[in-house]
Amino acid sequence: MSKEELIEMLHDHEQTAEKVDELSRLVDQYPYFHTGHQLYIKGLQQTDPKKMEQQLGIAAINVRNRALLYNYLNNIDLFLQLTMLINESIRKEAEAEAERKAEAEKKEEAERKAEAERKAEAERKAEAERKAEAERKADAEKKAEAEKKAEAEKKAEAERRAEAEKKAEPERKADVTGKTDVDKRSFHDSLIEAFISSSPKIVPGERAFVVDLSESMRDVTDIGTETLADIYAKQGNKLKAIEIYEQLILKNPEKNIYFAAQIKRLKE
Repeated sequence: MSKEELIEMLHDHEQTAEKVDELSRLVDQYPYFHTGHQLYIKGLQQTDPKKMEQQLGIAAINVRNRALLYNYLNNIDLFLQLTMLINESIRKEAEAEAERKAEAEKKEEAERKAEAERKAEAERKAEAERKAEAERKADAEKKAEAEKKAEAEKKAEAERRAEAEKKAEPERKADVTGKTDVDKRSFHDSLIEAFISSSPKIVPGERAFVVDLSESMRDVTDIGTETLADIYAKQGNKLKAIEIYEQLILKNPEKNIYFAAQIKRLKE
């Protein structure tokens, strides 16, 4: 039974007699529907007064206003006025319920939107963290690669130096131990001959003579010994002495500290 049919029966109570069976099923299905009970009782009043008396007790329990039921059974106009008031109240309640439902849906939509925004923000933050982590990892790998490359270069440089020292070691040994007595005597003899050929003289009262061996010894400068460097230093030829000490550093790295000290002393 539709809403329109119920409203029509409220305005035309004679229709209740025609639809007593439908109204009976209605109140059985909805026992707390007080308007249905009122219409059913009105229909029984016209069709089956005896059953109406039996049903009246049940209707009195289920309707909200027994006075309204009584007036309806005895004064249809008053009932219609009251029914209109009830319907208006029901309409307002339905509208209020619709508003509450709309407000709840609006609130739910706002919460869904806020949740979506929070989720999107969390995803953006997670993406930024993943990107930052990837950059840190790439930087770490780049740094490790650079350190590895530097270590390899350092190792290669050390190997080159070791190879160079290994290669130079026989030459140093040959320079230190390879000279025979004949070579040493020849060198000393050349120094003596150079000294004699300069014909040095001792003049009383004058400053001590200085023998300049720079020219006569030019052919032996390549030999480069500590003795020759010392001679040049005593003659005042510091540049030549420094040059020989520098050669000795290359030939005798194990004494480089001593030769460097001599060079520093000559430069002061």
